[in-house]
Amino acid sequence: MPAALLVSTLDASLRSYLDFHIPLSEMAVKMNTIIYKSSTADKFITFLIAVLNPENGDIDIINARTQSGTYTKKK
Repeated sequence: MPAALLVSTLDASLRSYLDFHIPLSEMAVKMNTIIYKSSTADKFITFLIAVLNPENGDIDIINARTQSGTYTKKK
């Protein structure tokens, strides 16, 4: 599958799962399964999703990268 179609699949599944208000960890597993089944062994997606709760400042992060990300907090 070409990279553009793979990213399109990711985008469609993300938009769909966001409507269900499921935990990010569960969403990540479901999306990973879809992408894994839709791609070949030589393709991968680097992906980070963060959901901010503006009322209390809590943030949920799923980091689907080959390397760990960096988190900074504004003072």
